[in-house]
Amino acid sequence: MEKLPDFDYMNELADIAGQTKAEIKMLERLEEMLAAMFMRTAIENDKFWLGGKPPTATVHLAKIIAKIGNTVDDQIQMEELRDRIAEAYGKFIQVTGRLQTCRDMISVYQTESANKRVTLT
Repeated sequence: MEKLPDFDYMNELADIAGQTKAEIKMLERLEEMLAAMFMRTAIENDKFWLGGKPPTATVHLAKIIAKIGNTVDDQIQMEELRDRIAEAYGKFIQVTGRLQTCRDMISVYQTESANKRVTLT
């Protein structure tokens, strides 16, 4: 192995990973808030009731409204948010993978260095 990975680069990767993880958490929290808002609207607005009754909590609210909302605009908003979450996860996995590669390179360097010391003695 010719050289070690740049430690400044590794620090940058770690910073990006941390920022990306925070972004993921924020987006997931936003998704939960939107789902709750959609469910509240479905319960309070009789326009969204089924057969004159509010939707049931276990089936309709949790499995449908929380996932896609009450309207086409809600559905588009949730799809866009989920796309952003998926992109953030992809970035996080990519950055943490690069960081792990740098760690592996250091490990290989340490092993090679130790092996050279053993052969010198």
